[in-house]
Amino acid sequence: MDITDLVSVLPGVGPKRAENLQELGIATIEDLLTYYPFRYDDIQEKDLSEIQDQEKVTLKGLVVSEAVVSRYGYKKSRLTFRMMQEHAVINVSFFNQPFLKDKVVLSEEIAVYGKWDAKRKSLNGMKILASKGDNEDFAPIYHVNK
Repeated sequence: MDITDLVSVLPGVGPKRAENLQELGIATIEDLLTYYPFRYDDIQEKDLSEIQDQEKVTLKGLVVSEAVVSRYGYKKSRLTFRMMQEHAVINVSFFNQPFLKDKVVLSEEIAVYGKWDAKRKSLNGMKILASKGDNEDFAPIYHVNK
C-alpha cells in the first residue's frame, strides 16, 4: 500500500464510502491523512461566574430531574432536564434530539456543550460530552457531506 493509492484500497472503504470521501476532496490515502479540521471548538468546562450571555460553553453538573421529552408540531421535540452546578440549578434543553433521553440519568454527573442564556439561567444544549479521560480542551470540527 502506497500513500498515492486510492482510499478504496483501505479495509472498510467500499465504493459508496469512497464516493462520499471523493465529494469531500479525498481521493488518495495522502488526501485522507492531510484532511484537517476547518475549526476547533473550545470545550473546556467553565463555571457560571465566567460565562457571557449567548456564549457557547461546556457545563458539568449533577442531573437533578428526570429528562422529559415534549413533542410539538410535526416531527419536533424538546428534551428538558435540570442539572446543578455548584449551588445553581440550570435548565437544559435539547431540540429535536429525543434519543439523548437515555444518556441523561438522574443523580449522575453530565457534561453538556451548548449556548448559555443568562436571563433564563438555561443552556440550549448542542451535545452531551463523554467523560474526558485525556483532558481534551478543544474538539475538531470537520466539513461533512450529507
